[in-house]
Amino acid sequence: ENLPVAEVDIARFTIAISNLLDNAVKYSYPNTRIYVRSIVPNAADPHHVTLQIQDLGEEIPLEKRELIFERGQRGLAEAKMGKIPGTGYGLWEARAIVEAHGGTLTAKSEETTFHLRQGRAHRVTFAVQIPLRQSGNK
Repeated sequence: ENLPVAEVDIARFTIAISNLLDNAVKYSYPNTRIYVRSIVPNAADPHHVTLQIQDLGEEIPLEKRELIFERGQRGLAEAKMGKIPGTGYGLWEARAIVEAHGGTLTAKSEETTFHLRQGRAHRVTFAVQIPLRQSGNK
């Protein structure tokens, strides 16, 4: 009863979140964790809830952080393109669904101090921000 309410099409929203989780599994370094967390509304932003999906993997360079959301685009280096399956439609579809709900989907990549066999790990975070139903809009 005290949880915030967002109006979403469950079937479509499930597709968006599944695509984000699928990417986290495919692109994270082996034997690392994937984190899913929600950030409930706060004084700074009382009208939205944010869902974050975070993994440790390769950097998403700044110049590719918007490109990866375009239909058919992937953020992989050419040398890795054949090693990780995908079509480049998952993030495009996820963003289209989130935006159809009045929300936003963004990507962030931060360098860490972790050096794994694959190289330096980056903390990659996809954030879905969805507007909440305002009281009186039942």
